[in-house]
Amino acid sequence: MAAVRSGGASVAARQSALYGPNSAEVMGELSADQAEHRAALVSALAAGEAHCALGLAGGLYWFWYRMGRIGEGLGFLHAALDAVVADHLAPERRQFARATAGVASLTYLTGNRPAASDAARESAAAWAAAGDRAEAARLSAWCGYFLSMDGDHDAGLDLVRDSAATARALGSGFAEADARMVLGMLLRNHGRPLEARGELVTAIAIAERIGNRWSVGSSTWALMKSAMDAGDVDAAMSAARDMQSVLEVDGDVTSWLVLMHHRRGPGWRRAPRGGRRARGGGAVTGRPDRVPARGDGPDRRSPGGGCGARCAQRTGLCTALRARSGPRPGPDQRTAVQPGRGECAKPAVRAR
Repeated sequence: MAAVRSGGASVAARQSALYGPNSAEVMGELSADQAEHRAALVSALAAGEAHCALGLAGGLYWFWYRMGRIGEGLGFLHAALDAVVADHLAPERRQFARATAGVASLTYLTGNRPAASDAARESAAAWAAAGDRAEAARLSAWCGYFLSMDGDHDAGLDLVRDSAATARALGSGFAEADARMVLGMLLRNHGRPLEARGELVTAIAIAERIGNRWSVGSSTWALMKSAMDAGDVDAAMSAARDMQSVLEVDGDVTSWLVLMHHRRGPGWRRAPRGGRRARGGGAVTGRPDRVPARGDGPDRRSPGGGCGARCAQRTGLCTALRARSGPRPGPDQRTAVQPGRGECAKPAVRAR
């Protein structure tokens, strides 16, 4: 198991860099090491080294999320967590907290929000037990997000506000940027667009200061949606371009596909058909390596760009993610990427 432990140590050493200015380099390194990591996880699980597998799987989940490897990630995370339970030896708290944050993040992308919410609460409690108040606050913000999305808007909003305030008091820019992004999204859902934009601009500024490109892109994504709500197509296109440029640096497959999904959605029908709208849809044809157009390029759409085009686009998203996910997972690992209600499954619960 020396190779497994070595792989786990290597991934752990690169954890913080995944969220900083060197994220593109780290993503490239992890991509090159995928075969070794898969072999190490399979070997660890087969040999009963549950805790080694848990550490490695937890360290890889953010890479799996960004690369669209949803089924693979959930399969290994659940297998490692189940093996730790069967081992009867308590897991290291931070490893468990990180792994359950991974389950929350990847599960949300499958459209199973209740299960994602349960995992987020479990992770928040584990971070608190580990003494990491900043991560506990950040995961609590996501718990508030799920609470609000399930109908308890006021309680969810209060929990997110408290989480953002705690993160700020602790001086954790990483946690505060996430919490303020969540707060902006919920304010938008509550019909308070000006407040939402204020929080999102603050989140972007914090993320830019600490060099977290993913957080910059995700908050910009929410700004784009706010502009779409207001019918401000110019602002929406500007935000989309900013987000796309950020995502291209790291090769973020999942976020790039979700961006394209929104640029093909009903909000873009307000744009002139021959101008901005065509350029938004044309991204599908322009980047066939990312999104299989499946006969749905701008020159093949129905005149209104209606349900047929959107359904084909959703099919393309799922097909692209499956194609980028390596070997097909077994029946117990198989998942479908299903945009969730309200936020199209874009936000991710993540842990350092």
